[in-house]
Amino acid sequence: MRVFVLVCFALSLMLIQQNVSAIDAAQEYDIKATYVMNLGNFVTWPESVLAESDKPFNVCTLGDDPFAGALEFLVTKHDTVKGHPVTIQHLNAVQDTFNCHVLFIAKTEFSDLDKILQQLKRKPILLVSDLEHFVIRGGMVQFFQRNNKVRLMLDPETFTEANLQPNANLLRIAKLVSNKE
Repeated sequence: MRVFVLVCFALSLMLIQQNVSAIDAAQEYDIKATYVMNLGNFVTWPESVLAESDKPFNVCTLGDDPFAGALEFLVTKHDTVKGHPVTIQHLNAVQDTFNCHVLFIAKTEFSDLDKILQQLKRKPILLVSDLEHFVIRGGMVQFFQRNNKVRLMLDPETFTEANLQPNANLLRIAKLVSNKE
């Protein structure tokens, strides 16, 4: 009987730990969603990209959406970015991303990442992901964790190549790297 109680207790602890991990992952993507929605306010696009004020500011995901509705929830709080109404689009093909202003590339796209980055290179689309080595491989903004906090890593040169300009506040809070090293 004592062994049965110990086994049940151990299983209960495992279940609690799994639930805490799931909550942590959900909270992590809530934080990342907030970053994704706010990054547009800290980047300057070419005038031609945002010339028409009635055109939406498109925040997109490519691949499986890890945000579980968090982006859509935040749109109600962030009605506009740079004076444009915000839309959220979940896409499955890189050729559908050319109207995006911010594009989060999901981990499900890892095997095609180099091809995706090559197709989007020099396009005025802010490329964001939490894939390991994303910035080193040619992405613009990468989420990473340090001391249980979500941090940003970015490569200013990839911004310049895409005719985008990160503002000083974004540069100040991010870890700056170069994929040219």
